[in-house]
Amino acid sequence: GLAGLRLGLIIGRSEWLNELDKIRLPYNINMLTQASALFALENYDMLLAQTEQLRIDRLLLSQNLSTMPGLQVYPSEANFVLVRTPKGMARNWFEELKQKGILIKCLDGGHDLLADCLRITVGTTDQNNKLVSAINEISISGSVQ
Repeated sequence: GLAGLRLGLIIGRSEWLNELDKIRLPYNINMLTQASALFALENYDMLLAQTEQLRIDRLLLSQNLSTMPGLQVYPSEANFVLVRTPKGMARNWFEELKQKGILIKCLDGGHDLLADCLRITVGTTDQNNKLVSAINEISISGSVQ
């Protein structure tokens, strides 16, 4: 739930870190990010529970998507699942899901290795179920070949 903060750290050889420090902005972590990170650290148990729930939801989402004909689901340890649609269908699925109020990321056209791919962020159990149902509807409506 904190990925949007873009909070991280870098560890490396001092020679490299000294060079990177030359291009670093003087205030590279804003107050909102600092306050959010502090809140997360103070509520570490809640963060662990959310992380475990994300793992469960990611597994269920991947399993549900894997049952769909023509859909290839790649293993993931992230907060998203990468799927390859049947040839030429990624943009259609993206647009039809968007019309249903479901926003995902279409990676098709970004790189040859991502042809026909969609990136699906793991949501709540309810959101994931709605996504799977919507993809089934698209399939039934004849959009999937």
